[in-house]
Amino acid sequence: MRRATVAVLVMALAGCRSTHAHPPQSGAIVLRPLPAQGLIEERRGGVALRDLRGRRLVWLPRFALSPRSIAAQTSASYELSVLLPQPLLHGPHGWYRLDAARHTLLPIRGRRVTLAGGATLVRRHGLVFAVERRGRVVLRGSVPTFTILSRRLVQAGRTLLDLETGKRRKLPPGCLFAGFRGRSLILGCGVAHGAEGVAPLVLERMVPGGAARPITPHLAQLVPQAASLSPDRRWVAVEGATGCAGRWVYVAPARGGAARVVYGRSATNPYGANFSELLGWSANGRLVVQFVPPYCDGPEGPQHPPRGVYLVDPRTLARTLVTTRTTVAMWNPR
Repeated sequence: MRRATVAVLVMALAGCRSTHAHPPQSGAIVLRPLPAQGLIEERRGGVALRDLRGRRLVWLPRFALSPRSIAAQTSASYELSVLLPQPLLHGPHGWYRLDAARHTLLPIRGRRVTLAGGATLVRRHGLVFAVERRGRVVLRGSVPTFTILSRRLVQAGRTLLDLETGKRRKLPPGCLFAGFRGRSLILGCGVAHGAEGVAPLVLERMVPGGAARPITPHLAQLVPQAASLSPDRRWVAVEGATGCAGRWVYVAPARGGAARVVYGRSATNPYGANFSELLGWSANGRLVVQFVPPYCDGPEGPQHPPRGVYLVDPRTLARTLVTTRTTVAMWNPR
């Protein structure tokens, strides 16, 4: 059975080329060359890797992001995968991390994932996690207030830690870090700034040593789920959720100004429009957004609602279709 599985995988990846003569470590799977960014799509029977034009580059048979086996779903690696901005992939022989720069799937063993600055993300128990460096815990927290923003930045509650510099910043309660603009921090804030219950979503700027100040008017009553600055730091996108199923993406000038919902009629009442999910930013400064019809009532917004993954111009909200298929995540989202 093991030989048959390997044979299927080799056939699926036949003709693949690599910039490396050998896999970088034992058990690694070398893929054909990949672009710097792309989409990870889970389908019945495997996982597809697509570029931002929608072209399928690699097919990984018998791989999944949400494995069906109870053993895989209860493993430490699965809990780590849910926490990471770029999920792990589960194959016939365990969990892997996609290293697009080296066109390789690297095996993940145990309950550890390497981050920047020599740090390691460790699953402790349940949904409790820690970041360690040289065997010492430098940050600890639990889901949902423990967030791996990137391999370099980790947020635990109100603490933002830069793993490369070791610098810590204290954020206002109820705020999610979006990025740096100069010395200022751009934040997506809600949940009444830490109080229980949903409150108006708002984008804020926080200067060193100062309080956070709104840069947009209040938006809909949503909980911030993801926030990110564009590559040129001119735009900020935030995804807010109702706390149940519905979620919507907004974009605003990072210097301040009105925020617009990427699809829908009203920034303060987007609920009738298609759901939207922020996957990331393309290198040329367009939002990568997935649109999904509401699970219950039909859309009440503009006609011909979008469905699928689109590139969205932050200035005009013009959309370019990438794929109509449902995408789970994006590699190198910003």
